[in-house]
Amino acid sequence: PRVQFFEGAQGIRVALEDTLKQPPNGSILAFATAEVYYSQDQSFINSYLKRRVKRGIQVRAIGPDLPVNREYLEKDAEQLRETRLVPSELFPFTTNEINIYRRKVAIISLEDELVAVVIESESIANGQRAIFELAWKGAEK
Repeated sequence: PRVQFFEGAQGIRVALEDTLKQPPNGSILAFATAEVYYSQDQSFINSYLKRRVKRGIQVRAIGPDLPVNREYLEKDAEQLRETRLVPSELFPFTTNEINIYRRKVAIISLEDELVAVVIESESIANGQRAIFELAWKGAEK
């Protein structure tokens, strides 16, 4: 296993960029909220989304049922994303994100500190995929 730690807004950008380093038509599983993206540099986020879509990288995301996420959900088709929402009072992950892709898991915190941890491990990524799939089955379409 390999672990990378990133700090600050630039570190979060590096962690997000890593999700694009996969073959075209890859995929990302995400526990996320649009609040994470709206709190970042919009020029970077817009560029990231365009490059992800251009590479055909699909996203399946689970997020808290908040107005900002319902608005974001409306762009699912054009941004190659499928989103399911869960009750925000039961699952309040409003400033954190977990991305599962290839053999990696990226954990991003935008709460009191701007940090990202990327874990490269087939077994950890597979375990997180299983947890995501379980949550996906239970989440609202």
